[in-house]
Order: sequence, then structure tokens, then C-alpha cells
Amino acid sequence: MFRMYGDIISDQERRGFIEKVSDETLTENLIHYIPHHAVKKDSTTTPIRIVYNCSCKANSYSASLNDCLAEYPPMMNDLTTILTRFRMRKYAVTADIEKAFLHIEY
Repeated sequence: MFRMYGDIISDQERRGFIEKVSDETLTENLIHYIPHHAVKKDSTTTPIRIVYNCSCKANSYSASLNDCLAEYPPMMNDLTTILTRFRMRKYAVTADIEKAFLHIEY
């Protein structure tokens, strides 16, 4: 499992989703780390996945990454409406968008 975890981290770094912090950056800037851990599931395609905890705080006086994000009205449609509309037609198309959420930019 440790090797798979390392492979996933290497793949995310190669794709530009995460970056390695240089030694110079460690001493010259204020840095916030996002804790992460593996979640194991019984699946042949994705036996483990990495979960990042953006609600973690360094101490009781600091803000988490989630706390620092601006609050906006929901940008997505209501899921109930989407599912109802999906089921109204005779045919439907689905797709596997594995790892697509890591590519989303705004």
C-alpha cells in the first residue's frame, strides 16, 4: 500500500496537481501544508485513493484552507433536478470521468 501511495503522489506531482516544496521555500515563506491520507476500498481499478484534509487547522487560532475560501452561492444545479431530468428520457448517456475533478480550474 505504501508503494501505491507513493506512485499516486508521484503521478499527481507529474500532472501538476501538487508540487514539492523546495528547501529554500521552507525557510523564506510562510507555508501551509494540507494533510493527506489514504482511503482503502475494495476496488480493482482504484484500491486506494488519497484524501486531502483542507479543513485542518495548524492550531486553534489559525484558519483552515476551507475557512480562507470566499463564499459564493452554489454554482451547480440542484442534484434532484438533474437526476429527475436524466430519468425523463428514453435513452441516457454516462461516462467515466475518473480523476477529472483534479483538472477543474476556475
